[in-house]
Parts: sequence; structure tokens; C-alpha cells
Amino acid sequence: MTSIIADYEFFEPQTPGQQFARDRLLIECLRPDKPAHYQIAEEYPLVLGPEGSRHSICVALKGHDPGTSAFLAHANLWFRTMACGTELAAGSSTVKLGLVGNVATNPREQGKGWMRTLLGEIERRALSQGADAIVLWSDLESFYQKLGFEPAGTEIRMTLSTKKLRRYSQANLKENLDKAVGVKVWLPDGYRTGELPEALIERMLHLRSTGFNQPFFQLERSPQEFSELLKIPDLSLFVGHGENSGGLPTIDFFFIVGKGMDMQGIIHEWGTTDMNLLIGGAAIVAKHVGLDELTILVPPAIISERLTELRRVCTRSEHHPMAWVKTLNPKTKPLVEQALHKGFIWGLDSI
Repeated sequence: MTSIIADYEFFEPQTPGQQFARDRLLIECLRPDKPAHYQIAEEYPLVLGPEGSRHSICVALKGHDPGTSAFLAHANLWFRTMACGTELAAGSSTVKLGLVGNVATNPREQGKGWMRTLLGEIERRALSQGADAIVLWSDLESFYQKLGFEPAGTEIRMTLSTKKLRRYSQANLKENLDKAVGVKVWLPDGYRTGELPEALIERMLHLRSTGFNQPFFQLERSPQEFSELLKIPDLSLFVGHGENSGGLPTIDFFFIVGKGMDMQGIIHEWGTTDMNLLIGGAAIVAKHVGLDELTILVPPAIISERLTELRRVCTRSEHHPMAWVKTLNPKTKPLVEQALHKGFIWGLDSI
């Protein structure tokens, strides 16, 4: 590795020129097939949007205007609280995590140690803010292991066959999503514009917390944050209920497919009162959009009865590390490990 010989400084991109330079770097590194004017910030509205600049950290050569010259490296640092739902009211069993994402190094500057330097600054900031650990997602296992990161938690990826879904749900599939016998599925009005009723979002957050062995840890998310995340392009939210569930305001299940350029064909966030209803809803959607299969991301804390139902329509199941973690506080390390082992970071929260 070539040593860094130039003086450098860290930026939180504030001006339009700095944000443009940041986005240009991210597009070049993370979306190389997209044009330079691609709006990558729309994929990460809470950390790259106009109000999210405080979550961005860039490296630039000292004395160079990053608004006119490229940044050397970038990463987001987003502080979140992971809590056990059954004990949240008591204010106990919470850990503070610094989520790290959109990690990118200027291709012309790779191999010079800029990312190692930036991650050092991220760790320093996380410590100063009282974070218990920093968490990231990456396939560069050896690089992050050298920096002290370890695999954390488990994510079960279950591939669902459309044929099995159809057979198991016993739904009379029609072209329109709302014509299936036994299960009604629809795309709620307003979810792309941030105008969903707060009660509906709170219902989804509640459903997302049920059906798991306790204690079950999740990242806290407000209805307002959920509403903003639902604006991500190429994201589809489906909600539904069984035919005897009453009026539309009360939903029995929901699931989200896709997230910008990522997670296409993947149900990465979901909740339900009955796994059979979710399976029936997934069957309707898969048939409607012409997919042969869907993948669903499943927390390992799922209760055994629900896992059994999923296995009946599953053609393949794989276990993967949920994320990579570096603990920062020895006193809270056991709680961080418990939270990541017994909890789950849903797809909308991964950056």
C-alpha cells in the first residue's frame, strides 16, 4: 500500500457544489452504469438527502475546493438506537450503533490508505458520540477483518418458488391484485409521496415486531422516517388482509420489494399476523409481475411455526452474516452481541 504523503481534511458536504462532488464520486464507484447526473441521493434520502449532510463524511486534500475537485473517499455515519421492543418502554436494553454505508474511494486514489484513514475518523466520531459499535455491509471480508470488524448476526435468505407459492396459497389468481380469493393485496395510495396515514405506518411497524422469539431487537424508526424511506425509487410497498379481516384501515400483512438499484426481487422488510396471508400475498404479487421466484430475508429469531410455513414454499435457504461490526465499548460489548444475535436490521435501514 502506498503511504499518504499529502495533508488532508474531512468534510461534511454542505454546499450544493460539495454535495454534487460527493454524489459524483458515489455514482462512479457504486453506480458505474449510470450517467453522471443520476440522482443517487434519492436511493438514500435520510443520509444523502438535503437534511442528511451531517451523516456524510468525505476526505479531500487540504487546500483543494471539493466543490470543483473530486473527493478522495466517502462514507456515511448514521447513528441509530437498537432496542428490544418488549423492554423499550422501560428504557432498557438499548445499544447505540453507528451505521456505516456508501463506502467509496476515488478509483484514481485507491491503494493509498484513504479509506483506512476515513474509517479511523468515523470510529473517532462514533466514540465521541457514545456509540457502542459501528456496523457496515460489505463483501470485502479480509479488508474489514484487518480493521477489527467481525461478522455479526445472521440473515436467512429463503428463495420462494412462484409455483409453490401459488399452490400453497390456493388463491384463484387473476390479473388484478385485488381479485384473489382469500387474500386482498393492494398498493396503498400516497406511499410514494410521504402521505401515508401515520396510523397505517404504525400498524406496519407493529406487524414487523410480531412473530419472533423474545427478546427481539430492531433499530428504532419513526413513522416520519418510514414515510421518507418509502419514497426510494424502484421500491414497492404491498399491504393486505384476509377476506374476513374487516375494513381496509386494518391490515394483516405488508411487505416491501426492491430498494433503488438494490434488492430487486427481494422481500427485505415485512410483517404479518399470519404467515399464510403473507405467503398468499407474495404469490399474487409474483404472478402479477411475472417473477418465477422471490427471495425473502428472514430474521433468525422467527418463531418455529412461521419458519415451517416458509419452508413449505422454499426452494433454497442460505444463512449469511447480517452485517460486520466493530465494538467500541468493552462494557456494552455483550449487549451489542446479544442485540445483533437476537435481533435484525431490516433492509430499509441498511446503507
